[in-house]
Amino acid sequence: MLGICLDPGFAANGYVYLYYTTRVPQNRISRFTMSGNSLDSGSETVILGGIDATNGNHNGGNIVIGPDGKLWAAPGDSGTGGAKSQTLAAGSLNGKVLRMELNGSAAAGNPFLSDPTKEGRIWAYGFRNPWRFTFRPSNGSLYVADVGENTYEEIDVVTPGGNYGWPMAEGTLGSCTGCIPPVFEYDHTVGQAIIGGAFVTGAVYPTFLRGKYIFGDEVSSWIKYLDFSAGDTVVGTLQNLATSAENPVHFAVGPDTAVYYAAIGSGKIYRINPPPAKYFTLTPCRILDTRNPNGPFGGPALAGGGSRTFAIANQCGIPAGATAVAANVTITGPTAQGHLTFNPGGTPPPPVSTINFRAGQTRANNAILLLGATGDFVVSCAGSGTVNFILDVYGYFQ
Repeated sequence: MLGICLDPGFAANGYVYLYYTTRVPQNRISRFTMSGNSLDSGSETVILGGIDATNGNHNGGNIVIGPDGKLWAAPGDSGTGGAKSQTLAAGSLNGKVLRMELNGSAAAGNPFLSDPTKEGRIWAYGFRNPWRFTFRPSNGSLYVADVGENTYEEIDVVTPGGNYGWPMAEGTLGSCTGCIPPVFEYDHTVGQAIIGGAFVTGAVYPTFLRGKYIFGDEVSSWIKYLDFSAGDTVVGTLQNLATSAENPVHFAVGPDTAVYYAAIGSGKIYRINPPPAKYFTLTPCRILDTRNPNGPFGGPALAGGGSRTFAIANQCGIPAGATAVAANVTITGPTAQGHLTFNPGGTPPPPVSTINFRAGQTRANNAILLLGATGDFVVSCAGSGTVNFILDVYGYFQ
């Protein structure tokens, strides 16, 4: 078993697509039907068979329903040295990225579809063992991680009809006229079997990870990440995320927007949890004072039974990705007894107060104020009167 994906209509039809190696051996993509948690083994419909697996390795096997609703697959070169990777003849499926209708036929819009001498399912070719691939959510670009031979592991951004060089080139090593070079490569002092990853999309992670491409190396058992520009070029350098990752072989974004990975070394599925927030000090800075003229960081005073939202990101040195601030909360001039509560933007008020007061008091209290996704917080005033509110920050968490 090498790959699995669910039909877009899975909730209604129970269709599951599997990429697996048969006893012959050959690689095959089949559709099965699930009922509850049971797979009906008698429901198999072969979507695509005859994918060479003679040498028993470089099978590839990732399958995905793309953002276009088509079935995408990436067979490897079957350990044949790469000759099959450069062959475009009808029926040549190895060393390619394939794009199909859900019934296995060549999908409309494929680059070689109009040429009857060529395999219509081919989207791109010249791969050794494309393991694995993903679509970038921000722009739909297809990222393929291709396992190298003796020297380089590579990441390719794939375009229709593109030739990615194997076996004439491995990474940027070798010569291949007209071939498309990788957008990133690393040599075997860094790792020896690249495993394609997933783009971080969820606010569950701090800003420095959002939008980054997380991937791994099965042999070297690490997980790292890269930043890419909007035009799919590398920004900065390769960054470490985890070591001793128990041989990762697949990455995916879960419904909670966290990244999960399969560790073949231990037979476990892991959730990549957010790293602990780091604390950064600031020169004490008055960020708002409701005694000042009306405005986003000034008046009016807080009114009993009401609330105000303050967006403080990019003020007083607080970056856009801050998750909380360390602050001194001061109230002055209350006209009646009351208290203040604070909550991140987009969340309900908490059941406990941060500061309590009586009429005429001036009081202060230190607090950690959590921020919403846009760097905002909501302050709610309980009581019947009004009160002025002052906030001085001296640090933030990210």
